[in-house]
Amino acid sequence: MKSGNVTWTVAIAVLVFLASPRQFSAQPTGGSPRYKLIDLGTLGGPNSAETLEFPFINNRGMVVGFADTATPDPTNPGGFLPHAFRWQHGVLTDLGTLPDGLGSFAIWSNNRGQVVGQSRNGLIDPLLGAP
Repeated sequence: MKSGNVTWTVAIAVLVFLASPRQFSAQPTGGSPRYKLIDLGTLGGPNSAETLEFPFINNRGMVVGFADTATPDPTNPGGFLPHAFRWQHGVLTDLGTLPDGLGSFAIWSNNRGQVVGQSRNGLIDPLLGAP
């Protein structure tokens, strides 16, 4: 067999393999998909998100993050005040802020339901000159 024939034979075999339908191991073998997309909602404003540093869902199905409220942010024209949230079993819970705080962010949670985050306290940082 000549080298040109071998090349064509291999090329045709590769194309047949690529065109053939096959099941990948991550795909379900039947029935419904293994994952579903859920819109977690907001706290009255236009946006919500998980934190960029640690986006995850814990083993209890809890997601934490921050969502806009309907209250305009006085430090960010056109923006809204964000509040930390916890979402679990279809319920979005506003975790609020520190007293006199303007915004908060939930960063992480454990499987016991404890949430770690940060909140502005309404004071100006003397070193940074920012809330």
